[in-house]
Amino acid sequence: MFDIVVNSCILASSKGELPAFHSRISVEFFYMNSQNIFEMLSDDPVEFNLKSLKAKLAIALVTLIRDQGWTQSVAAERLQVTQPRMSNLFRGRLEKFSIDALLGMLIRSGYKVESTFNPANAENPVSLEVKKAML
Repeated sequence: MFDIVVNSCILASSKGELPAFHSRISVEFFYMNSQNIFEMLSDDPVEFNLKSLKAKLAIALVTLIRDQGWTQSVAAERLQVTQPRMSNLFRGRLEKFSIDALLGMLIRSGYKVESTFNPANAENPVSLEVKKAML
């Protein structure tokens, strides 16, 4: 698998006139070392993990809303947020959401989050699990 990066620039006129709109395009091919986009965008493991968790929660919420057949307006009402906020979620504007807000919406949609801590398990000492709530 490979990605394509396209770089372009606008060259200015040497006579001080308005820029001449010539563009130079170079295409670079490189192979991905990882399948996770956040690993490629961040050297900070804390930032990487928080962004990854936020993205996974958002994907789960959007999937649940679509599976229920809810419109954004209905979902906003049931999850106790505004419709523009729901629109931000569907458009992937995750910078506008905290992990707490996403977890709150997930819980309001009829799910619960269970966490376990097992210090004896060196590989996976903490786990979070989302389950359908029994009402």
